[in-house]
Amino acid sequence: MFAVVARSLSCEFCANATYDMAIELGITDAEFTDALTTLTFDKLSDQEQQLFAWTRDTVHYQTGAIQKSMKVLSQGVDNDKLLEAIGVAALANSIVRLAVLLE
Repeated sequence: MFAVVARSLSCEFCANATYDMAIELGITDAEFTDALTTLTFDKLSDQEQQLFAWTRDTVHYQTGAIQKSMKVLSQGVDNDKLLEAIGVAALANSIVRLAVLLE
């Protein structure tokens, strides 16, 4: 989710950090690039895939669009994962925006 936000906000520092972490976890360069390009990754569960793609919607703070997509997500993602995703997306957006200011 941090990588999606970093890419969406063109934050080189965060993009590089998330890339390094992905490589350390055994994700290949091609897998990482493809995941961010398509917003899909076959090593994620169906629920995680939905949340991964949803993350991009959070970047521009269009509350109507976020609420609409959350309504759809809430029907396919369990409440614990949904709540965690909301927190992670908020944290990612805050940290990446701060990093952009500091670059």
